[in-house]
Amino acid sequence: MTTKDAASLLGVGARQIQRLVASGRLYRTDVVGTSILIDARSAQRLHTQGVGRGRPWSSETVQAALDFVRRGTTGRLGATERSRLKARLRGISAPALVRAAARRSSATNYRASASFLAELREKLVLTAGSAVDADAGIAAALGLAGSARPTVDGYVDRSGVAKLVERFFLVEDPGGNVTLRVTGGVPEGRVADLVTVALDLAGSLDSRERAAGLAFIGTRLAALR
Repeated sequence: MTTKDAASLLGVGARQIQRLVASGRLYRTDVVGTSILIDARSAQRLHTQGVGRGRPWSSETVQAALDFVRRGTTGRLGATERSRLKARLRGISAPALVRAAARRSSATNYRASASFLAELREKLVLTAGSAVDADAGIAAALGLAGSARPTVDGYVDRSGVAKLVERFFLVEDPGGNVTLRVTGGVPEGRVADLVTVALDLAGSLDSRERAAGLAFIGTRLAALR
């Protein structure tokens, strides 16, 4: 997809497309002359989520917001900031929260041999579709059934990415069967918590997964009002 095509799809200018590429929200696949080519899947995903206005929140603000969504309270931030954030969450929509939390991690897609997928899954904290497949409780809570699809989607600490890429011969591919979500604070456990999974599903290209993620986040936000 050309820059012009992506700009038309998202309703923004060419400079905004460049900023979205720089921030990692769009994937660049190639450069032809002075033009960059955009991965159509990443553009369609962003179109589904909505580009939205305003910048993504800081990591600390996002973590505090997710605390509120998970359990209605947080020990992060100062008292005034917590009060303002809770008030903001009471008026925010699920898609807007997904956009605001965009800096939680940086997702990159890779292609791996199917023979490596089972072992690779054991090295990650699973999320999105992989978590649904691995945890019947998460699948039930989100109203989704596991699909046993031959893909891997999970979190890894940024210090361990290079080792995984080398060990499993991962090759960057926007349409690949592996998604590594790189972060400085990997979720605890074998599978990410339900709110994290729902946020990641909300960015899925699969309409059922996206709807399930947004619906769950919407329900949690409604509980704060």
